[in-house]
Amino acid sequence: MPTATPQAPKTADPRQQRILLAVALVLLVPSLYFIWRHFRTHGVEYETVAGRPLLKNESNRFHDQDSGIRFRAPTNWSLQLRTTEAPDAEGKERLIVKYKRLLPKQGLGWLRVYVTDRPKNKSIVEAVAERDPGAGFKPLTKVESRTIAGVPAASISHSNVYHNAISVRDVIGLEYKDRIFFFVATYPAADKGVRDEINQSVNSVVFSD
Repeated sequence: MPTATPQAPKTADPRQQRILLAVALVLLVPSLYFIWRHFRTHGVEYETVAGRPLLKNESNRFHDQDSGIRFRAPTNWSLQLRTTEAPDAEGKERLIVKYKRLLPKQGLGWLRVYVTDRPKNKSIVEAVAERDPGAGFKPLTKVESRTIAGVPAASISHSNVYHNAISVRDVIGLEYKDRIFFFVATYPAADKGVRDEINQSVNSVVFSD
């Protein structure tokens, strides 16, 4: 009897292999991102304390990957604190980063950047006007509507005695999609140059999704 000739196994179609690989990657990337977001360490990433020096800025550009904001840090200011977003941060205001100016013969200055969900049915002007500037700070100006980085923005200044000096606290809010970013700068009222440094940082904002 004639014996059957064994058939060679069929090789997979290279085009079909590429399609399957692409589908697998599409499914895998969101899963890895979900795992990273929910199981990574979150909260305060770095904070200076007594005996721990302020950080020199490794780059003049700051980038927060969670919120997508980028901006140029104030020149000669030091990084004092930065955080990462918690998985359950929805609806809560988060301090993204804090800078401190600590230069010889110049008054202290601070820049804090926050992010929070945009309040429903409220304009950026209302959100800035209603944000608590801190204990003892009283309005120095009215809320001013602005456009910064191509998005709706608003600003207001407050005044108070802070760290034994008559100080100004500027609150600048930027509305981007469903979030509001607050730049809160505190500095001696007599130091006129600080506001220019802060405005340069705010005007350098770039958002990425």
